[in-house]
Amino acid sequence: MKKIIQKGNSIKKHKQRGFTLIEVVLTTMIISLVFISIYSLISISYKGYVESRYEAIAAGLAQEAIEMVRNYRDEAYLNDASYDITALISECGSRCAVYYDPSGSVRFDKNTGGGTHERVALISGVYGNCISGCSVSEPNFERVVTIDSIAGVGAVRVQAKVSWDSFLLGGARKEIVVESILSEWVN
Repeated sequence: MKKIIQKGNSIKKHKQRGFTLIEVVLTTMIISLVFISIYSLISISYKGYVESRYEAIAAGLAQEAIEMVRNYRDEAYLNDASYDITALISECGSRCAVYYDPSGSVRFDKNTGGGTHERVALISGVYGNCISGCSVSEPNFERVVTIDSIAGVGAVRVQAKVSWDSFLLGGARKEIVVESILSEWVN
């Protein structure tokens, strides 16, 4: 608004300083939308980061299970040259948990009845077996190993499946499967 002030023979126009209510409300709405957009972007990015991290951990745990089975095979061959690779199936059954015992030896825990197999969780900064109810902030991963014979080849197919509750998908189960073929490398 302009205000006209007359002093003597000259007329001066003065502008009022300040903002109207509509200008203040619109500016507040625009700034709010910008901050909400930035917050949403950061939130989605963080959830994606966490989920990627869990996927990388799960892939590492699955690969570790394959390596433990490979280590078991190698030790068996070194101790007994007549070891048959298909004996891994009798050690594990069709499904089992595989882990290192406190002495560092590979152990198989047969669990052919289904359900929960080996629970793996972050304990003191290291992922390891979770015996009876771990209470940790990280998700508990479940790892199961399947060993099948490959007919006529003298080899076995080892499959490690790691599953966990997804942070990004609201608790839905996700899984990663790693598969390897182990042969009788001595012969």
